Amino acid sequence: MTISPVIIPAPAPAKIVGKALYLELVIDPTMDEDKIPVWRKKGVKQVIIMPEHLDEVGVSKPTQIWERTVSPYSPRSQWDNNIISDSKLIKPTTQEALDACEAYHFSYPTYTSDEVKAMSAKEKHEATILSLKEKLKGVFLDTVVETDENGDTRSKAIQLWVVRDSKPLAIEITNEELETARSYTTPQSVIRRIQKARVSVGFPEKLI
Repeated sequence: MTISPVIIPAPAPAKIVGKALYLELVIDPTMDEDKIPVWRKKGVKQVIIMPEHLDEVGVSKPTQIWERTVSPYSPRSQWDNNIISDSKLIKPTTQEALDACEAYHFSYPTYTSDEVKAMSAKEKHEATILSLKEKLKGVFLDTVVETDENGDTRSKAIQLWVVRDSKPLAIEITNEELETARSYTTPQSVIRRIQKARVSVGFPEKLI
């Protein structure tokens, strides 16, 4: 009897398929020290933007935004993942609607699944870009407490964060790393590559 050996193919090597954008945000140095929330002082916000891409079988996958804020109060903050998916595409809104909002957060109107299906490729692309822009605006904002002349306090959203040294970094990523990110697992290999890149451009080796 002839026994045929079982041949197990070697795993395909990872290949570079694109670049992620890394933003390292620090507190705006022009900000009044008294306005900075104590839990944000000496803090650093890290943001990784994973691009829209095709998976192994050619299915389009949406942009992902990974972010976390570390500070002396939360030195081991975990990464959060936000996906700019079809179900989260926002509709254009007016400044009047923003000004009229009295809630703590403004809730953007979103397209329904039927509306998304009826969109042309151009319309869907424009809605995705708008949604990404609005999400990134929020990344730079934070809440501060202001005191008026009567001693009354109120919370206010302002741009508290700026890009460190005005240096965004483009980081090469592989197909395996994108697959890892799609599974909601923090892409540690990308983060290690970011650490090497940030030190090479003169960022401090330690975040805080």
